[in-house]
Amino acid sequence: MNPKLLGVLAGVALAVVLFWPAGSSKKVERLYNEAEQLYSQNDYEGSTEKYNQALEESVKWGVKTEVIDKDFQTLANYKIAVNYSKWAEQSGDITHYDNAIEQIEKVAPNATVPKHQEGLTYLWGHVLYKQEKFELAEPKFHTLIENFPNSLFVENAWYAIGQLNYKLQKYDSARRAYKEVLDGFPNSEFKDDAQHLIAQSFLNEKNYEQAYPEFDKLATEEFKTFVDLQAEASYKAAFCLNQLARDEEAIGRYTQFITEYPTSGYVTAAYFDIGAIYSKQKDYDNARVNYELALQNTDDRDLQAEIQVTIGRTYYEQQDYPNAVESYNTLLEEYPECDFISEAKLGISDSYFKSSAWAEAAVAYQRVLDEHPEETDFTPYLTYQMGESNYKLASDLKDDDQTDAANASYETALIWYQKAVDDFPADPVASHALYGAIWALNALERKDELEAVAREFIDKNRMDNELDLLAAEVQLKFADLKFNDFKQYEDAAAEYAKLWEYRDFPKFHLIKLIGKFQEARSYYEAAKPAGYREGDPDAVFDEVLLQNAVNAYEQAVEKFKGPEIKGGESGTFLAGIEQGRYDDFPQRPMQVEACVMNQALSHEKLNAWGKSSRALHRDSPGKQ
Repeated sequence: MNPKLLGVLAGVALAVVLFWPAGSSKKVERLYNEAEQLYSQNDYEGSTEKYNQALEESVKWGVKTEVIDKDFQTLANYKIAVNYSKWAEQSGDITHYDNAIEQIEKVAPNATVPKHQEGLTYLWGHVLYKQEKFELAEPKFHTLIENFPNSLFVENAWYAIGQLNYKLQKYDSARRAYKEVLDGFPNSEFKDDAQHLIAQSFLNEKNYEQAYPEFDKLATEEFKTFVDLQAEASYKAAFCLNQLARDEEAIGRYTQFITEYPTSGYVTAAYFDIGAIYSKQKDYDNARVNYELALQNTDDRDLQAEIQVTIGRTYYEQQDYPNAVESYNTLLEEYPECDFISEAKLGISDSYFKSSAWAEAAVAYQRVLDEHPEETDFTPYLTYQMGESNYKLASDLKDDDQTDAANASYETALIWYQKAVDDFPADPVASHALYGAIWALNALERKDELEAVAREFIDKNRMDNELDLLAAEVQLKFADLKFNDFKQYEDAAAEYAKLWEYRDFPKFHLIKLIGKFQEARSYYEAAKPAGYREGDPDAVFDEVLLQNAVNAYEQAVEKFKGPEIKGGESGTFLAGIEQGRYDDFPQRPMQVEACVMNQALSHEKLNAWGKSSRALHRDSPGKQ
């Protein structure tokens, strides 16, 4: 190369060096220290600005930053990320977390200084945790623990892993992390929280058996400085025992808690829980005492209202209906703004109903309907109860010979029953209302309508597992009408016979036996000649109908006979009792004996004296 040209280039290079803006190492150090000072004063915005100025100065020619850190770029960006994280916490502006992540991602991949890697890894997990990106945060914490097991951040990392898993309701993972805090860091500032959340996680899972011993661990000397936490743990241990139905232990623990922590915010709950235990045990006096103590122990009006309505419920469950009404009225008067108003009014209505105060009940039910149309869940029940209240009122009036008033109430009852059926056909009350309508129509002697409604009820419910017995009762009543009111004996026999077709369940035993007996009686009455007078020796009975009567009595005896009838000891019904498939019922022996006697009478009318005598001889007790 030309020496002259070399000289020119050298001159240019010298000029570049001479005129390139030179940086100052001292200035970088000063800016860095100012940033640190501002950080210590919680001025994260100002601190960030100084760190950025230091970074800008650090890249100028001639600046040496090794005196601060051998990888100043990574350190400064890490410090800026810390600032953004703190700034977000301070200001509530969560966008600063995004800025922190941006700073971390800028330098973390190329960080070589172990201390920087450690800090960046923990900070990355911390910021992701704050952003509630728990699935991304957890691996960062585990990386820190694995790569830097002696880091001062390990304790925080385990606690954070516990917290994020607790929030994700991954309680097993949370408990393992909290256990690492307790076992690895016995002096940890998180130990109280870790132990508490281990216990609480079991409680959240309703694993009461494991929860209460964990709560008990907080009652030890190790946690004596955490008085509020010990109080909470003491209450919750008792609560767990309560949930496990270990009633006496629970009452003892609640009582101990109240004694040791009389000013705790959980005392009201403890009294309330004790009251609930006594109420469950039907020890209503002790229940109310504790509910009253709970009421006196709180100034929270919402809680007071809840306790007051519970006192009303307790009186109701005790069947002390006057005091139930009084308690519910106290709620209405003293807590008119509470959420239990409609429940209290319904409780008053039901209390009147249970007290047989039918008129007051009807008025009270009507009040709930009028004043709480928004309580649509109550409406079907209220509608049905209006029918029931008026029906029962009518029955009382009828017993007092107030016929006109009784009929008016029956009509009112029928209107409400019909409304329940029409407005709520899919609700369980509809079938009960239809059943009520049958009896109201019967009381009003509206026989044609009664038959139609009875048929509808029977057809709809004879195979229903809950209402089939009511259907059978209606069937029996309908047959009784044919027998007693219309004297349509053959029709009555056919209706009684339908009861034999019901499923062979123990709940139908009595009604089947009565039905078969009445079927036979109906055939006997139908067999009588026109104008028959009792004792007429020349009367000619219908032999076919008499034989039907005999057969019906025989069916009843064969199915239900027991030791009161000769040979009944080996009967199938008695065998079923001995095998534990069903119980005997007290009406059976008398009904069976009546069947035997009437069967003999029917044979007599068939001019089968010998057969009649043999039947009596065979089936009567003591005959050989």
